[in-house]
Amino acid sequence: MLVPVSESSAIAASPDELAPSAQRVGATELRTVQPASSEFRRWLDIVADAYPIMKLSTAEQRDARWEEERKLAPRQPEQRVVGAFRDGVLVGGMRLYDLRMCVRGAQVFSGGVGSVAVGLAHKRHGIARDLVRGFLLEYRERGAAMAVLYAFRPNFYGKLGFGHGAKLNQYAVPLTTLPDDGLRERVRALGPPDAEAFLETYNRVQARTNGLLRRERWRAELRLEQPQFRSFGFFDGATLAGYLSVEFRLGKSDTMNRNDLFVHELIYETPAALRALLAFARSQSDQFAKLIVNTQDPDFHFSLDDPRDGSDRSLFPPVYHTTNTQGLGPMYRAVDGAALLQALGGCRFGDLDAVVRIALADPFFAPLAGTRAVRFEQGQPAAVDASTPADVDLAIDVADFSALVMGSVRLRSLVAYGRAVLSKPDWLRRLDAAFDAEPPQCLTRF
Repeated sequence: MLVPVSESSAIAASPDELAPSAQRVGATELRTVQPASSEFRRWLDIVADAYPIMKLSTAEQRDARWEEERKLAPRQPEQRVVGAFRDGVLVGGMRLYDLRMCVRGAQVFSGGVGSVAVGLAHKRHGIARDLVRGFLLEYRERGAAMAVLYAFRPNFYGKLGFGHGAKLNQYAVPLTTLPDDGLRERVRALGPPDAEAFLETYNRVQARTNGLLRRERWRAELRLEQPQFRSFGFFDGATLAGYLSVEFRLGKSDTMNRNDLFVHELIYETPAALRALLAFARSQSDQFAKLIVNTQDPDFHFSLDDPRDGSDRSLFPPVYHTTNTQGLGPMYRAVDGAALLQALGGCRFGDLDAVVRIALADPFFAPLAGTRAVRFEQGQPAAVDASTPADVDLAIDVADFSALVMGSVRLRSLVAYGRAVLSKPDWLRRLDAAFDAEPPQCLTRF
């Protein structure tokens, strides 16, 4: 599921400034809400109303969630809730995350935002936009280069300058068709005592996989503690070289052995680890019917003997077999041009030798809009004065630029769709090759 793409550079320095306690954006005051406060409990009401999928419909359920949040808070210093206040009244909020994201092999300080919610009686008053603008202003001030979120409404966040990530591919593979030649005898169940090895394995893969977020210890501990998940690891000697985390999902009520193994994470460092984990999954075919795999790896079907989903449906005559469904999730946004160039200064954009002037359109976030020039020497970028004579000019919107930097889209596609314009069309092949990267992957929920 995860394919290493490049060696990582040194982790970027920690941000110099702590998160601000409060700021005003438009008519909205934004300030941190403490987990033990009554304001936090009110924020849970707002979030539960905004996201019915959370299934927090009763006061008892919401109180239980509040208690759970208070207990977890000391383990999660990298995240906090920011409330939106109008005239002193809590009308919305969001959860912010300090993240380290692998971008083209560099560890980049990034801001994450989730659970953006506005009270039902306060919608259509610009509060959500104030929340997002405040989020961007804060992380820009703290030195972040990128922002990332899971988009509940992609069209809304697209207008705010967030570009699409890679598509998620969901495979529903009959267990009996999985490869059976792996060393499954080296696979064993993992539990809380394995948390350190579990975390180290993930973070080794994270360091060289575009898009992956650095993970904190509490996330590894929680995954191995929660009873709804089962994790199994492949050991190369004493080293955990890969693992499979699954959830048992029951089939129809009148069936016994038509259940599914729903994969939440499939991490591997070597081909042997992947083959062993797939062989282990196949060995469960007496009790389970399918392995449901979610992956942003566009080539995952090559790891399977038969990637068909078992429906025998042809998508397009005469023969195009159904293999997987697709969906979009994480979206990315550049926050600060100078910080981004500094973070990626040790990365290679092919072997490009040129000065590229980039005209960035950003109607939502004025600090990022404008024209910048970048000198590439043997693929390595560095900022130069915008008046420097350029070999080629690129005009592009911030959302598409962000997707391009993350490797979610090819420049040639953006040009073909009219979403990017080059001053010299004969430069397209060189720039397209320079910006090409493995599609970003994300396994961390937030």
